[in-house]
Amino acid sequence: MYSALNLIEIYSYTSVVCIIVFVLLRFNPGWNIIIPNVTSYGKLRNTCGKFEMSKAYFKHFYRIAVVTSTTLLVLILCVYFLHVEPPKLILHILQKYFWNRNKSLMSVKDTIVGLTLYTIHCYKRFYETHFVNVFSKSAQITVIQYIAGIIYYPFSFIGVLSAAPKFAIGTNNDVEVEVIKIDYLDILVIMVFLCSAWVQYKSAIILSNLRRNSRHAENRDAYKIPEGGLFMFISSPHINTEILIYICLLYYFQNNLTWISIFLLVLANQMNSIYETHEWYKKTFRNYPSQRKMFIPLIY
Repeated sequence: MYSALNLIEIYSYTSVVCIIVFVLLRFNPGWNIIIPNVTSYGKLRNTCGKFEMSKAYFKHFYRIAVVTSTTLLVLILCVYFLHVEPPKLILHILQKYFWNRNKSLMSVKDTIVGLTLYTIHCYKRFYETHFVNVFSKSAQITVIQYIAGIIYYPFSFIGVLSAAPKFAIGTNNDVEVEVIKIDYLDILVIMVFLCSAWVQYKSAIILSNLRRNSRHAENRDAYKIPEGGLFMFISSPHINTEILIYICLLYYFQNNLTWISIFLLVLANQMNSIYETHEWYKKTFRNYPSQRKMFIPLIY
């Protein structure tokens, strides 16, 4: 019954539909009065209730992410190169809750390179949240957002395996691992990924410096207009580059139906955050630069 329902995909697509509805409705100011502030967090939230917690708890997401990513990356390397059998528990989870159960739709190269890039992204975000970001004391997330963040990374990483050779059901023993060949398109995608990750990291530093004075003392409730880097052209380069990073990951996971649903969820959520952040800056700062765009520098 559960395998037919595919609970992970149902959750992902339902979330995508809900977030897209919120994004579309936000373009109609009349609806904003009656729409609950469900997807917003941090400075974008207008309420503070007993079912909310500090945004600094984002750190927990990436602690789980680095453990999960490292474990599964080591696992696939052992399976593909040391001929270790995939754990029965993971095969059971894939068979019961994920699509792509009957055949492998991804190559060994796509699985290894894609999972490696995803792992790098998680370690970078772990470093940023623990050693770069300065979280406001008043910035909050809801309990629902916290729970969703906790389960997201384990599910997304296991979702990668749902179409991977030797993990998709029925392909445990019929896959020959060849030498991984990186072509020019791989190099291009990896370069875009690394450049996006670097810009996102530099943007995080710019934001954190807004709350530090010349003596490195922190003012955790200070909000200022960011200057420098891509902030000169768009309001949220740290979010825009997150979308680019996931597009690069999707190149390697494009044949994975589970991961396509995850990508759509991330895309809808990040687009909503970009829109909300841009509008918040314009409403909060009267002198906010009019040339800064939401999504595409100098265009829109």
